[in-house]
Amino acid sequence: MNRGTHPLSRISPTRLSVWFAYVVVLATLTHLPKATVGRFPIRIWDKLSHTLAYALLGWLSWWTFATRRATLATGAAQRVSAGRIALGFAALLLLAAADEYTQQWVGRDPSLTDWIANAIGIVIGLGGAMLMRWCRRA
Repeated sequence: MNRGTHPLSRISPTRLSVWFAYVVVLATLTHLPKATVGRFPIRIWDKLSHTLAYALLGWLSWWTFATRRATLATGAAQRVSAGRIALGFAALLLLAAADEYTQQWVGRDPSLTDWIANAIGIVIGLGGAMLMRWCRRA
């Protein structure tokens, strides 16, 4: 398969760089030792921060991987299939699970409720991006 027809060749290198940088920052912040993070008196802030961080990751993932550059042959952007959306969603859920699981290696506690907050954020981010795209087409 030559470079021009490979699906990844239509992904903007700039967008991919932004997405990757955000994943690195997110992983770094979620793996800071407990003493560095500090404790907020309201536990809801913790879940809200997880939800917002992963909502941004969901939106950035759509922006990076689902909105591709227009193909040279047709001049139109490719549509994203439901299967690819589901695969991307599953990959983000696995990334969130890996993020939670590996926190134990730096003295933090993995949490199912944090992962659920992450998953809700992913749904919000992907859903919001898809809704924005749908509204622009209508």
